[in-house]
Amino acid sequence: MALADLMVVMDEGHIRQAGAPREIFERPMSSFVARFIGGHNVVPGERGLVAIRADRCRLGAAGSGPYLSGRVAAVEYQGPLVRVALETEFAGQATALLPDKLFYAGPVAPGERATLVWSEEDVHALPNA
Repeated sequence: MALADLMVVMDEGHIRQAGAPREIFERPMSSFVARFIGGHNVVPGERGLVAIRADRCRLGAAGSGPYLSGRVAAVEYQGPLVRVALETEFAGQATALLPDKLFYAGPVAPGERATLVWSEEDVHALPNA
């Protein structure tokens, strides 16, 4: 993505989406594209599958906004970020990329229960889910 002006995502010899790298990353057209380019959670929404960027997810409590609960499967320190992967009942594995300061203010460990929360404005409907 860093080197291209135009990005083409192909699957089984077919173009699934083409456009500027930022456009594809911000608005993937399908669950395949969202998963292939990475950095997204694909979860069931009110009207089908939706994508939420992992860097827009936080650990928190189920509240008035969207959330997904599960058991912590992995915690990976990546320097400025900590990747927390949850194994969930309905969406498989979901990930949050947290600034290290935020993670260490309320750390979790593998095996613990946790909840990913995000803002409704960060939900992207997948038209070709």
